[in-house]
Amino acid sequence: MLKATFMGHSFTTWYQFLPTVILGLRTTFHEDFNATSAEWIFGETLCLPGDFLHDSKLASPSSIVQQLRSALADLCPVLPSHHTKQKPFIFHDLATYTHVFVHTDSI
Repeated sequence: MLKATFMGHSFTTWYQFLPTVILGLRTTFHEDFNATSAEWIFGETLCLPGDFLHDSKLASPSSIVQQLRSALADLCPVLPSHHTKQKPFIFHDLATYTHVFVHTDSI
């Protein structure tokens, strides 16, 4: 299965891209007509997700960097897991089989 990332969002199927692609197509400015597709269809421009945010509510870049630095400073490394401690599952009848397929997951 194909998994793609577009504008920070993960998508696994092609039709999950459609709303973003259509929004991009409808808000693209066409210099030939001096308007966007949305202006042709709806008579006015569309509100983009960034238009809902006011500049007064947004934090300054330096404060965002300080918050990020403090958050990363509080992180501590996680101990590695030991996968070899668990016993592998083996069928009880394996000793009586005449043929066995062995899959080696390496190059």
